[in-house]
Parts: sequence; C-alpha cells; structure tokens
Amino acid sequence: MWFWLSILLSVFCILKTEKSERGLTAWDVLFLLSSWQIFNLKIWQAYLAPGINGNAYYPSATILILLLCWFMKRRGLNPGIRLSASDAKLVLKSLGVLLILIPIGLGMGFLNFSPEISLKFMASSALTYTIFVGIPEELVFRGILQNLLERNLKNPWLAAILSNILFAFIYTHLTGQGIFPNWKYVGLAFAAGLVYAGSYLKSSNILVPVSVHGLVDAIRDVFF
Repeated sequence: MWFWLSILLSVFCILKTEKSERGLTAWDVLFLLSSWQIFNLKIWQAYLAPGINGNAYYPSATILILLLCWFMKRRGLNPGIRLSASDAKLVLKSLGVLLILIPIGLGMGFLNFSPEISLKFMASSALTYTIFVGIPEELVFRGILQNLLERNLKNPWLAAILSNILFAFIYTHLTGQGIFPNWKYVGLAFAAGLVYAGSYLKSSNILVPVSVHGLVDAIRDVFF
C-alpha cells in the first residue's frame, strides 16, 4: 500500500513540476519525501522483498534512480555529467582528504579493521556502492537539494552545508551497534559529506561526488 502511494505521489509531483529557475518549492520537497524518504525508511525494500530472490535494496534503488533522473529532467536541473582527467584527479584528492576519517573512526570505535582482501570482492564493492549508493544519494543531496537551495540562498557553500546536514541525519536510523540515534555515524557522515559537497562545488560534475562516495563506502566494506 505505502509503496504504491509513494510511487504514485512521486510521479504526480514529477508531472506537476516543470523547467524553472526557481529555488526549492513545495512540489520539490513533496517529491523528495515521497521518493527518497520512503525509500530510505526501507518501505520499498519491505514491499519488494517477498517477490524477489536476493536483496530487495537493488531494485528499490533502481526505481529511485529512475524517478530522480526523470524529476531532474522535468525540473531542468543539470547535474553536470562528463569524464575528464582533472575531475579524476579531484576524485583522488578527495579520497586523500577523507583518509583522516579512518583514524578518527577507529578511535571512536565506529570502525574495526577487518580486511577482506580479494580483487573480485573489491571490484564488486566499488561497482555496487557507486551505482546503488553513490548515484541515488548524490543525486538527491547534491544534484537536487544542493542545487535548488543554492538558487534560494544565493550562497553555494551555505546551500552545500544545509543539504549536507540533511544528508548526515539520514544515518540516525542506521544503528550499527544497537544505538539509536547513532550520532557517531551522523558525525562521520557529515564530515564525509562536506568533502562530497565540496568536490561537487569545485567540479560541477555529479560523477565526482558519486565516485568519491561509492569508493569511500567500498573501502569501508573491504577493510572495516
């Protein structure tokens, strides 16, 4: 029931929107709540799970990505998609900056070093996290929310920080160690998100934060 209501409301919001230079509108907010937030609460996964052999997260994330791309096209949002050597260097620099979070995470007890070194596993993790985590999360918080808030606020960094606060708070329900809300996760996500947001501001290319985000999550999966 909630799955179909969410999908129908998301499609309705997309059809109600149009290309515009306006900032964040009520239809934008309603779309993000009906698509992203319902997905984030795992309602889509719970609905799809009985009919799927395997992880229902992947079809849920695929549906979300399609809705987000359709919304951005209707809204006239251009996240910037290109391949360039300079942007590839920015990805590596951003990953270098984020290395500081490893000793912090270990010191907080959030990370525990337990590597699973396998070329196949590393490649699979990098691909999976980039496509099914990096793409939807960066489209929502950088491609849509950050871009629209920037139109409202006329201040790119303020828009980046505000959208990143919302990004960090989506991790309160990811308990990890049986703790709710998980403020350690929120804090580390906020720090990482600042780098994602900064890389997008610097490049105007959504593939940069998508790649950084996916690789960071893959590194955590492989080594921690």
